[in-house]
Amino acid sequence: MSHSEERSKRELMEQQSSFKNQNGSQTPLTRHPARGPSLDPYEDDPSFHSALRLFQSGKMVAAMSLVDKLVEKYPGYDNLEKFKARIQQQLPEESSLYRDHPAYLTLRQSMKEGKWDTALQAADTLLMSYPNTQAITDVRYGLLKRVRRKESRARLRLMSTVVFLSIVLMGMAYVVVRYLREPTSLAEIFIPEAGLSIPPHFLFAIQGADQPVGVGMSPDGERLYVTEMGGSRMVRIFDRTGQSLGAFTSPKTEAGERAPVYVATDSSGRVYVSDRLQHAIFVYSADGDYIETLLGPNLTLSEYVAGHAGDQAGLDNLDYNLFKEPIFVTLSRGVEQNTEQPELPLWSPLGIRFGQDDRLLLTDVTKNNNRVIEISLADEVTAPEWIDFDPPVAQFGWSGSGNGEMLFPNSAVADSLGRVYVSDGNNRRISVWDNEGNFLFNFGGGTGAGSLSLPRGLFIDGHDRLYIVDTVAQNVKVYDASGSRPEFLFEFGEFGKGAGGFNYPNDITVDRSGRLYIADRENNRIEVWSY
Repeated sequence: MSHSEERSKRELMEQQSSFKNQNGSQTPLTRHPARGPSLDPYEDDPSFHSALRLFQSGKMVAAMSLVDKLVEKYPGYDNLEKFKARIQQQLPEESSLYRDHPAYLTLRQSMKEGKWDTALQAADTLLMSYPNTQAITDVRYGLLKRVRRKESRARLRLMSTVVFLSIVLMGMAYVVVRYLREPTSLAEIFIPEAGLSIPPHFLFAIQGADQPVGVGMSPDGERLYVTEMGGSRMVRIFDRTGQSLGAFTSPKTEAGERAPVYVATDSSGRVYVSDRLQHAIFVYSADGDYIETLLGPNLTLSEYVAGHAGDQAGLDNLDYNLFKEPIFVTLSRGVEQNTEQPELPLWSPLGIRFGQDDRLLLTDVTKNNNRVIEISLADEVTAPEWIDFDPPVAQFGWSGSGNGEMLFPNSAVADSLGRVYVSDGNNRRISVWDNEGNFLFNFGGGTGAGSLSLPRGLFIDGHDRLYIVDTVAQNVKVYDASGSRPEFLFEFGEFGKGAGGFNYPNDITVDRSGRLYIADRENNRIEVWSY
């Protein structure tokens, strides 16, 4: 016990021993018989010590308010009742008047319930009726301090709320500005460069494509191009919400004469479509207007016709159909002309993707010559010279199942370091090559998490996350390719015909906002997923 507490206890005992009865004789305070000689519990209550100090300082009204509460809290103690009677004797004469006032009853009840605003109003009412009453003035002063503390806390809460809302609004403004400058998923905005380890969720499905097998996104992320192997075998255009914007196909061909498979766009927005039946790559404008045909890695239709017919041909428009004799049709000065069939390069382009600097990566599934072809189209994209088409061309890989070999490769993509990942479909693995075409390693074979059944479409995003469409497993597997070797993160999707189910998915693309578009072939739809 501290010295101050001992001093208060001594003062208490002295005050109790000096209380007088109504006749003026000294009357010691008696304890409740059941309590014995020990201190009564109210004597340890802080309110009792406060009441005692108020009594000693002559503030009888305030002391009475505390003692009333003590009597209610500790009933049946004689000394406490005598203490209350002693205070009543010392109350100012005018107190007997205002104690009967309704405002005084309101004051006491409000103080008991902690309603300090109401109590302060009652005290002001009493002072109007009993001005210059010290007891009421003292009570009002105490209430005013309480109300001001309450208002101060309320202002602090208000300021905290304003600061919190300001931070939220600033965060929302940051998200909007960041998204407008560089559209990406919300997870990437709030946790930049942290990487995602939680699978995306299904948003909706885009209908209107018959057995879609390939998907590609325009550079601005506003147009989705979809190739279909069923029905009319068109290339269809949709916006990000799934609204149809039109369709196109190679000119002068029937549905049975074409088989568009994979699709990609260069930095200028031109659309490249590989055709399995035509053994060619068709080039279109962003709106689907036919521009050119690649007959080989470094041979275009314009280049062949110009070289065969001479510059005097005056080429206006060219059409190509491998199944027509003669296979070239030239519209020159409004007159339709034919050319002879050329000796075409032996190739069978399938997968098509663009890397950095318009680096075109093609998979070639020519029998006994499976490989990856790299065509650098940087100059041709900025200033296309289709008649004088001679870009740098490199290739790597060979048919087989050993290291550095591949069987029916479907897609090839490059990461930020220039390494190339090839979906080696029939070998059930992904092969990895450096930027000079040297074999590095394989992964995804065997069993366990991340193992592959039939990998086809690939896509790698700006954070080096590698997406692999596993057609037979009916899902999409995701790897972190930012390190020396890819690390399996998660997979999503399963077989099904309902929302989010897959039925032989084939290809995938990801827009700048982080949305994923997956060609769900046998369900005749494009599924849209997001983080």
